[in-house]
Amino acid sequence: MNATGGTAMSSAQQAIPEPSTANDAVLALGALLRHDLLPLCIVRDGWLTYGNGAFARAFALGTPEAPLRFTDLVVEEDRPATAERLAAIAAGTTPSARFGFHGILPDGTVRDVEFFGTASQSGQGTAIAGLVLDVTERVRTQSRLSSLAFADALTGLANRAQFLDRLRDAFVAAQAAGTRFAVLLGDLDGFKAVNDARGHEAGDLVLQAVAKRLRGAARANDTVARLGGDEFAMILPSIGTTEHAALVAGRIVRSVQDPIAIDGDTVSVGISVGVALHPAHGEDMDSLVRAADAAMYAAKTDGRGRYAVAVPGGAGGEATPLRFVEWNEAAAVGVEAIDAQHRRMAELINQLGEQLKAIEPPERLAITLEALLDFTREHFASEERLLETHAIEHLERHRRAHRRLLDDLASLASGVDQQSMALTMRYLQDWLFVHIEGADRPLGEVLNARGIR
Repeated sequence: MNATGGTAMSSAQQAIPEPSTANDAVLALGALLRHDLLPLCIVRDGWLTYGNGAFARAFALGTPEAPLRFTDLVVEEDRPATAERLAAIAAGTTPSARFGFHGILPDGTVRDVEFFGTASQSGQGTAIAGLVLDVTERVRTQSRLSSLAFADALTGLANRAQFLDRLRDAFVAAQAAGTRFAVLLGDLDGFKAVNDARGHEAGDLVLQAVAKRLRGAARANDTVARLGGDEFAMILPSIGTTEHAALVAGRIVRSVQDPIAIDGDTVSVGISVGVALHPAHGEDMDSLVRAADAAMYAAKTDGRGRYAVAVPGGAGGEATPLRFVEWNEAAAVGVEAIDAQHRRMAELINQLGEQLKAIEPPERLAITLEALLDFTREHFASEERLLETHAIEHLERHRRAHRRLLDDLASLASGVDQQSMALTMRYLQDWLFVHIEGADRPLGEVLNARGIR
């Protein structure tokens, strides 16, 4: 559904009758109608009496076999609300209105649509002049952005997701320019005692004060993040030497040691910091973070309130991994074939995540995404066969939902290597589990009730 793209076919132009020159609603939008730039239509008594070429292209309309109600272009579940809103405009209850619905094309494709309608009087009665916009891509983008915040709510620092994105950016920049960068991981010393003695509100004030001091110790282009709890991290791009990274780590340790004012009193905490440089201490995200994590624990073991630099090749311990899709049996719907397919989809999503972490070339990412798309098509086809075989209601609704999910996945695949890694993976996780909970779990319950497992 593209309001401006493509050339209108003659059959599409004939899809809806030409307007009457007496129609005031058409005259009011005459310039736009003549230039055919925006998808415009006229609705009278719920019937579509005119649509310009852009409108016909938007809904892929050919020569109609019968008159069209406007709601014929709307998915079944949205038709009552759409009809009610059009009636309110025509009745003058809301003479101008803007609302959204899910439009449906002849091939079953579902699109997000915004309708802007205004009532106009003519000798033939009340007509609604409407502007119809395809906002599918905007809705998809908003959905992805709303699924993941990049700032820590308490401190305002970058959160774990943004830290991981910035870390990947640092690897990309280092590979392109041959530069080095450092990762610092810090864990507060004595924070639990303050939190236990003073309460969580005082603990939050301490974390906020520490965050402010970390920002003060960082350079303008450094990333300062709170990973969770009393764990903090910093990315130092274009750092020259281990000594330069150590200078920043030393500033951090000293700044956090200063007493913090809390409710007319002061408390003291410290911080232990681990320093790791790329590529000396790690050539990929996991190994570099693991090296910084091991160095941080070495600093704690050596007495706390200090920093330690990682040892090349000697990183031990386990850093918290970047988790993508964590499959467990709680996600199972109880139908063996469906559950096996869901597990495979999760595996493919995790494979993509590992490739993003390793900064693999776009063509490798495209292969994995195509494999995910192909397998998802197979999964949806097998579900639809089950629905047909067992005469389960709402088959067409399931098909539309499947088509929409496939379109969402195909849209995400475009330029995935240039998008946020954390946002991409969180979106795919939600994409899978929303499908499972919204459609497949109810389907599983029906099939289980019929003895199908």
